Amino acid sequence: MTLTREIIAVLSNLGVFQGLFLAVYLMRLKKGDRIANILLACLLFSLTVRVGKSVFNHYLVLDPWVRNLGLSGFLSVGPLLFLYGKRILQNYQLQKLDILHFIPSIVFAVFAYAIPNQSDLPSYISYS
Repeated sequence: MTLTREIIAVLSNLGVFQGLFLAVYLMRLKKGDRIANILLACLLFSLTVRVGKSVFNHYLVLDPWVRNLGLSGFLSVGPLLFLYGKRILQNYQLQKLDILHFIPSIVFAVFAYAIPNQSDLPSYISYS
């Protein structure tokens, strides 16, 4: 590895750990709007999982199921951003049916081991 590549790897990993730290901090924060803090913490965690998967996949060879977990984090970003925005802008109270927004992410995470994720025809078919 060259020095530039190592510096980029270190800075990328620092960003991933900083995102995890901030997500844990927001989850434990008692002041302010607790539900908004939890939604923001989950959003940061999902983004960190997604970015962390990409960073580690660039420098290491990851198993297909680990790459799928990163994609399931990507699927949860949209609903979390939507619910966080509604909570901040409209003081929206979460309801039980809001969990339906996370069905694709949950299904993708549960079946991450079974979903193919290589550069072959079954992978392209399953993702289309």
